[in-house]
Amino acid sequence: TIERAMLRVELSLVFARRAVRWGRRAMYGEHTWSARRTGKERSDDFSGMEVVFLGTSAGGPQAARGPSAIAMRLAGHSQVGGHTWLFDCGEGTQRQLLCSTLSHARIERIFVSHMHGDHVWGLPSVAVSTLLEQAERRSLHIYGPVGLYGLLVASLGYAECKLGPLADVVVHELVGSDAPAAEPSAPELGIRREPVVCTMTEAGPLWHVFEDAHFAVTAAKVRHTATCYGYVVDEKRRKRRVDAKRAAAAGLPPGRVYRELQDGRDVTLRD
Repeated sequence: TIERAMLRVELSLVFARRAVRWGRRAMYGEHTWSARRTGKERSDDFSGMEVVFLGTSAGGPQAARGPSAIAMRLAGHSQVGGHTWLFDCGEGTQRQLLCSTLSHARIERIFVSHMHGDHVWGLPSVAVSTLLEQAERRSLHIYGPVGLYGLLVASLGYAECKLGPLADVVVHELVGSDAPAAEPSAPELGIRREPVVCTMTEAGPLWHVFEDAHFAVTAAKVRHTATCYGYVVDEKRRKRRVDAKRAAAAGLPPGRVYRELQDGRDVTLRD
């Protein structure tokens, strides 16, 4: 009996240790646990494009996965260290950001596919935390279906969350060409509404959501039980960089030929 009792105690300890490990994995997930342990070690000289899956569960959170949220970290051409775009913002996205190597302060734009709760319930908290962590800019652009503006105004208004005069949250609802007049903005909350009107094409309505010198974002409707949009991010062609030292060492004289190479054109030398 004593041996059996000791065996039961040992087995209980083994299962307890395993339960702790499983609990950690369930709480943080393996990918977020390693990020939390190592800290935000990514350097500020990042250049390129990176996709981070903050949540991949459908319908609601699971023990090891959060609802839909995808972050796209873009090259550092707009500010030091680059900036981040979010696609959907399900429940718990704010916590997943804290467990990742991404920064709230560098979130510039959030694109929402549709208004189901597992894609938008994390939006108010992420919007507020993003603005609070920004030192100077304090602006945030949010794109999505009609109803997105009302969701933010209601949630932040009932929570008595006034972002202040320096905050600028711009909600861009994707509307049809026959859309009614825009609702009045809520300056007391720091939120304003700027609808994006569709352009009719042969394939159907298309929304030119955003464009700058480096990227263009368009949206089109996709099949779902609710009004839903799919987003396409096009990276524009950039000028190539010419290493002047290596070019001179190879016998390429400086001048107009450098500009032609930067534009992607072939250059024929006299020799």
